[in-house]
Amino acid sequence: MRLIEETFRRALDAIQMRVFSKGGLAVAFSGGPDSTALLRLARQYAADAGIPLWAFHIHHGISSNADDWLVHCRQVCQDLGVGFDALKVQVDGRTGDGVEADARKKRYQALGSLCRQHDVTLLLTGHHQDDQLETVLMQLLRGTGLAGLAGMGESTVLPYQTEGQPVLLGRPLLNISRRELEGWLEQAGEAYIEDESNSDIAYTRNAIRHRLMPLLSEISPGFERHLAGTAAHAASAMRLLDALAETDLHDCQMMDGALDMAKVRTFGQDRIDNLLRHWLDVHQVRIPSAAWFRELRKQLLSENRDVKTTLVMDGKTIRRYRDRVTMTGQSTRQPPEKAIAFNWNGEPSIQFRTWYGTLVFELGETGFDVDWFRGRIFTLRPYQGNARIRLTDRPSKDLKSLYQEAGVPGADRRFLPAVWWEEELVFAAGIGQAAQYQGNSGRCVQLKWLADPVTAG
Repeated sequence: MRLIEETFRRALDAIQMRVFSKGGLAVAFSGGPDSTALLRLARQYAADAGIPLWAFHIHHGISSNADDWLVHCRQVCQDLGVGFDALKVQVDGRTGDGVEADARKKRYQALGSLCRQHDVTLLLTGHHQDDQLETVLMQLLRGTGLAGLAGMGESTVLPYQTEGQPVLLGRPLLNISRRELEGWLEQAGEAYIEDESNSDIAYTRNAIRHRLMPLLSEISPGFERHLAGTAAHAASAMRLLDALAETDLHDCQMMDGALDMAKVRTFGQDRIDNLLRHWLDVHQVRIPSAAWFRELRKQLLSENRDVKTTLVMDGKTIRRYRDRVTMTGQSTRQPPEKAIAFNWNGEPSIQFRTWYGTLVFELGETGFDVDWFRGRIFTLRPYQGNARIRLTDRPSKDLKSLYQEAGVPGADRRFLPAVWWEEELVFAAGIGQAAQYQGNSGRCVQLKWLADPVTAG
């Protein structure tokens, strides 16, 4: 028992270091053996650390026993003195992805809602070592490549969340097997739910668990250890590829966050694929098939600047206008109409909620002279097409012409702010800074506008 507790604690300590902001801790609690063990372990950890702990239960309504499971979970939490909340979701197997995929999506959406409601910043799930092996085998059979072989990480951003602060999803049981967890519960005399669907081999994961894994164990005893090693090597390689993609994405993004395909095309095909996959992952868009990805790449990389692409996937819309590619969700946002005064006192960024974005200040060799810029009163104003700005080594032009040259659609311009000092335009999001105030003293600040992700409907 002690070994399991120590393994759990070390894993959760490491995960806690990656939390975006400090808040409560929660367990996704189904009542099964995995989440029951997780809840018991998390309860002691939270008590020792003085962290608020919640248990969140999602009622899918698929099983005829779902109501009884809800009652069981509530009672367990009451006995443990753990905060409990639950949501009911309606699973639709007609979405094209099947019951399993839709249930997963609805579950994570509901869990995210509960996290925001109770100020939880870290959500734990009971995924263990056997789940990891099953996941790797499933991905291998689907031909998903290196990312699939890497399996599940110890932590990631909670998927399918489109608003509020990000919630970290932690899996502190990945180094503990199902048999060890069930033995730990049995020794502690803890009761748990047995979901009858876990034995239904019509589900791919169950077929792998009950048919394929025993066969592999018979053919190659100890294959679990070798497969876990393969997953670890793949995860290491993926971290390197992700780091490269993150650098490439930063270099290929325009000032308003759009993807500059002219820069993307300078890379080789493998590097382009790595970048595009990472970009889709950042926006939580699944790649449904290799054919879909090839078609997306073909449309985005076409050198014909007159090509216009509009593709809807996972509630997001991918648009290409000339060499500019954007990712948005369905939104009810209205273009901002009110000006906002601000001044800069050295902070790295200022968020403007009513403008749906953040003004970032990057120190560098060129830009606005720090001594000139600091403390002055500036104004963030809506787009004016006839407003003029002179960029470095270019004549003065109106914003409408500059945005046309940059390939920014008219509808998008209304959400891009302009920074004014008194009655002079000194910065336009997606365009740049006024030349007459550019310094080269080595103590300069450059402005960059980062738009908030659009909430998907």
